[in-house]
Amino acid sequence: MSDDIILEDEFEGEETLEQKLKDLRAELKKVKSDRDENLSGWQRAKADYVNLERRLRELRSSVASEAVVTVMRDVIPMFDSLEAAQNSFKENAQVLDGLSALSRQLEEVLRKQNVEKFTPQKGDSFDPHLHEPMQTLATKEEKEDNTVLETLQSGYRLNEQVIRPARVSVYRFEAGE
Repeated sequence: MSDDIILEDEFEGEETLEQKLKDLRAELKKVKSDRDENLSGWQRAKADYVNLERRLRELRSSVASEAVVTVMRDVIPMFDSLEAAQNSFKENAQVLDGLSALSRQLEEVLRKQNVEKFTPQKGDSFDPHLHEPMQTLATKEEKEDNTVLETLQSGYRLNEQVIRPARVSVYRFEAGE
């Protein structure tokens, strides 16, 4: 079947060729309008679907990260105990070697989950987002103000999210008289 329009000279009822052409043009205009509306709706639906897929990926990632954080909050005290045991057995090389091997294995598990253990060094600037001050010590040296004196417990973070801040001792400058 052909899409060609055949105009006949015959009259169909009282309708003239001009009227029939006018009606066809109106119908064509409506069909184009419907087409544009359907295309616009399809494009909106496609954009909504793409946005939904992106939000689902973000949600999955967020849920996975939250699960790691939840587990790590329960596991971190074990790391603290392991570090304390390592410090207690410094004189016993065999026990210390075993504890060190266990510590390395656990830290590898953390790395696989993108969890980073961080330990501030003496002299590092105190950062309230990464460090929790457990004690403050006075210093006469102005350059030592607001710096880490000692790390009492390491901190842990997942990507940029701090799971537990490092627990530190911090210098505070006090001007002498």
